Amino acid sequence: MWLVALAMVLGSYAAVSALGRFLPEMQYYLASVIVWAAVTAAVILMDKRMNKGNLASFRLNKRVIINALYLAALQLAALISTGFFMGFGRTPFSLAPIFILVNTAFFGTSIMAFEFTRAYLIKSYSKKRIFLGLVLISILFTTISFNFAAYTTAFQGVRFFEFFGGRLIPAFAINFAASYLALLGGPTSSLAYIFPLQAFQWLSPIIPNPDWAVRGLVNTAIPALGLLFLNEGVRTGTLIRYGLIRKTDLRKFPKKTSALPWVIVLIVAMTILWIPTGLLGFKPSVVASNSMSPALETGDVVISVPSDPSSIKVGDIVQYTRAGYGISITHRVVSIEPSGSTYLITTKGDANNVADDPISVSGKIGKVVQVVPKIGLITIYLRDFVYNLAQVVSRGGAQASIAPSFLGPQTAGMQIIEEGGEKT
Repeated sequence: MWLVALAMVLGSYAAVSALGRFLPEMQYYLASVIVWAAVTAAVILMDKRMNKGNLASFRLNKRVIINALYLAALQLAALISTGFFMGFGRTPFSLAPIFILVNTAFFGTSIMAFEFTRAYLIKSYSKKRIFLGLVLISILFTTISFNFAAYTTAFQGVRFFEFFGGRLIPAFAINFAASYLALLGGPTSSLAYIFPLQAFQWLSPIIPNPDWAVRGLVNTAIPALGLLFLNEGVRTGTLIRYGLIRKTDLRKFPKKTSALPWVIVLIVAMTILWIPTGLLGFKPSVVASNSMSPALETGDVVISVPSDPSSIKVGDIVQYTRAGYGISITHRVVSIEPSGSTYLITTKGDANNVADDPISVSGKIGKVVQVVPKIGLITIYLRDFVYNLAQVVSRGGAQASIAPSFLGPQTAGMQIIEEGGEKT
């Protein structure tokens, strides 16, 4: 029966995404509410029929629910604190009473459907491989927490890595936390974590507006650290009962569980998040055209470091973003001239016949110091595949997303370079 539940949630996801192509906004909202409410009811009835225990009356684990609420409060507090340093913004949603009701029904029913289905799938998974089940189920709900229009927007331009690091990784961290809570306490526990996060974003008149890297850091680190402490607070017998550890493990390790895997996951996630920002002193970027061939080929990864323009020489390869274009250009310097406190730098792609327009540089400019051949090809193939798939099924516009909106917009980061034009 778990296949039926899986098919229902995937089918409903596809249906909700497709309905946006045909229905006006309010009708779309109403249809979405009906679809997700039906999924919730169906999962509850399926659970009853299979005698696995009624999810609707799942034994309330007050301790897990309270910990879930604490985790949500900590995550919101961390996000709000970033607003004091990086600013706040007004909510894009109407706060008129009728729209508060509509929005609450819209995001509330989708959350209910997700969490009841999540709990049902986790209960149906083999306890011998429950950790793998948590990972796979978290990947599933991470994927469908964004609609196809969101994928289309993300893959249209040069923001693949910031979408990956600023939204997908945090979404996975949040979903893994929800899956772990659902394992320990059922859908009520994961709802206690997810619902406050969603409600804040949809119903608060003012929301924090940090850049994508900081937002991604908060939404990855807090769930990971929260799970670390939650895991340490769970009784050994509970961990054995749910398959998180085995009795044989207790003979190998005196302590009931090791924090090392969680710490490794956190370190890897933080590395992926922060490397693309350039805040670690270097910035990797993927070359997406042949305008610098043969020096740089499509799929190469270039490593650049911020450099003073006075240290730049003719023949160096530099990386910059031209105002108004929003894309990163990586070309060779063909001339550099001091102009007061600034430098006029002219670049040209090795495979192009025409030089680029000069740019005025007063601060740092990226200087390419290392090239790693071809390892970025997978990102280009993946970007093109997801974009083409999203174009087929998306209505081509931004419909209201069922994604956790606290993940925020994309702004900047490790980019796929569109190198400033075709060969001429």
